[in-house]
Amino acid sequence: MTRTLIRCGSLIAFDGRRHRFVRDTHLLIENDRIASIGPAPRDAVDETIDASRQIVLPGYVNIHTHTGSTVATRLVTERAYPELANAGYLAFSPRVGAAGVGRFEQAAVGGAASVVELLKSGTTTVVDLGQGCDYDEMVDVFGRFGIRAYCGRGFRSGYHQFDTDGKLEIRWLADEGLGDLDKAIGFIEQHAGEYDGRIQGMLLAYQGDTTSDRLLLETQAAAKRLGVQVQMHAAQSLYELNEMLGRTGRTTVQHFAELGFLGPHFIIAHCPFITGHPATKLPGDEDLTLLGKNGVHLAHSPTTIGRRGHMLRSLARYRAAGMNIAIGTDHFPRDMVYEMRMANIMAKLADESPDAITSMDVFNAATIGGADALRRPDLGRLFPGAKADIQIVDLNRFGAVPLRDPVQDIVLCATAQDVRHVLVDGKIVVRDGGIPGLDEEALLGALQANAARIMADIPSWQWQEKTVDEMAPRFVEPMESYRYDPS
Repeated sequence: MTRTLIRCGSLIAFDGRRHRFVRDTHLLIENDRIASIGPAPRDAVDETIDASRQIVLPGYVNIHTHTGSTVATRLVTERAYPELANAGYLAFSPRVGAAGVGRFEQAAVGGAASVVELLKSGTTTVVDLGQGCDYDEMVDVFGRFGIRAYCGRGFRSGYHQFDTDGKLEIRWLADEGLGDLDKAIGFIEQHAGEYDGRIQGMLLAYQGDTTSDRLLLETQAAAKRLGVQVQMHAAQSLYELNEMLGRTGRTTVQHFAELGFLGPHFIIAHCPFITGHPATKLPGDEDLTLLGKNGVHLAHSPTTIGRRGHMLRSLARYRAAGMNIAIGTDHFPRDMVYEMRMANIMAKLADESPDAITSMDVFNAATIGGADALRRPDLGRLFPGAKADIQIVDLNRFGAVPLRDPVQDIVLCATAQDVRHVLVDGKIVVRDGGIPGLDEEALLGALQANAARIMADIPSWQWQEKTVDEMAPRFVEPMESYRYDPS
């Protein structure tokens, strides 16, 4: 048995109902679980971590992210696409017959860099929806770095692509994606439980408008049989909404409800464009009522939709409807503190009220909410018997001090650089802000070099054969050599 003792100056512990703040206590870990919280044990321990001037809190449960270099997402950020109803993700749909943007992604580079970023910012559990990295290789990346990961092979019934005239269309697969669903099921059966149980599966249908009714129902049946959750991007764009209204006469949420697909097994990602959002011009609360009464979980990534000029209307309204709110970082930055802060501010703006959502609400979403979406009451909270997934944060610096309320201090003032140590299953995976044994400079260099290959390949798939500089001109223009010309 391995025993680790943490001396806690401030501990955010769970009392069976909610997070509570405990001063000057000790947390004892035995193997992969918390053994006790209270006085220091008399028996010997293998290691003592001195966090007497720091904050000890549960690791974040990041419910929605894509591993990879984030090249494509950065190219479309801050650029409008009115012809695509401003759905930035559709801008990197390939032209007909071309391979997609992710074909040069490497698990050992973009995937590894993603995991490093997640761990160093306090995430101990991640749900990965992929971005082109090889799925089987990513299992080994997750396992090697020690993070807890829910992952799978994505699938869908059709693909967005540009035809020869530059028109966006959905290319439907003859088998409606059932063959890819079978591969996703096989992936879970092969990998779930690996690396001491830290690897688990999830069924990941890509998008609401590219998944057929048959594939939805087969996915639901497979999830029940496997005992796993389903996650999908849905109600995420006006393009999707218009597609679903034209095809079914219903919104995405209403159509899913008609099929009987909504339920506690379902984690819906993003979901801003529902009835009641002013951009949809569809009044009322019908969609939210359906989501809430069926126990659907929300994977909320405010930064992503905020960069597109949108927000949930409003996060408080989703909570009031009965949805469990969880938080995910989507593409970049993979920093849960940043995401909590964005969720907090954007919710206040949406309702024009300072107490519409509090720091405690978003902290709960980043910990308990994510764990509940995964049906894991032993994650996202610290109590005897819980998994020892822990982060230790040092806020003894200008910009954070004076300290009073640890949750508010973290949500409003912390940065990823304040995370000093991270433990998953009781094992230290981040020590003194770094990954033990990792050459970070080498990985950063490989990440930059691989991004250059991805950007050089853009004309091979971009529907107008644009180069990276034509598709996404730099906001700060380069100069061959410096000159001063005030004219």
